[in-house]
Amino acid sequence: LKHYMIAYNLNQYNMAMTASLLTTIAETLMILDKIERAKQCCLESIKLIALQVGAYYLLYRIALKEGLLQEALNWLKILQANNQKLKTLKKKKIATDILIDNDKILIYSGSLYLKLDKLDKALECYLSFYKNKPKNIMVIEKIIDIYIKKSELSQAEEFLSDLIRQYPDNERYKNKLSVILSKQEKNNQQSN
Repeated sequence: LKHYMIAYNLNQYNMAMTASLLTTIAETLMILDKIERAKQCCLESIKLIALQVGAYYLLYRIALKEGLLQEALNWLKILQANNQKLKTLKKKKIATDILIDNDKILIYSGSLYLKLDKLDKALECYLSFYKNKPKNIMVIEKIIDIYIKKSELSQAEEFLSDLIRQYPDNERYKNKLSVILSKQEKNNQQSN
């Protein structure tokens, strides 16, 4: 950290390099659990170069560390928008900036929405991921669980039946399907 600060205080780098240096300092500060200073460095980096991913990703991680889920989600939304813009450019604004796979962003977002009990938004994220990677079991299980929580049992049954076709020996899936079918039967009896 000391050497990063010396380099920063020389004040001799262009905006992109200074923004990159500030993001690196912020990451180091975060590791040292100096959260407020890390946030300040991220925000200074963003003031220099708004179209970046690195500082927003750190702000997302900082918000998570602080348990500020909605704030983390807000940073993630900006990160996702910048990520998409940067993918279309031929050259990044900051040479050391990172791009994050959109599917990872969908998983991060879905997880946050679940924690915030925003089931429709979580489902939207996981279904978007599913369209790109329909074989991801973790995501399929999340989709099933959300449909069950929303009492949309026929959709849960559909995804679960697909899983059982792929993994016919999985007892957990079979048990979950029997629970769903019995709930559907109970609902049908109550509506009659």
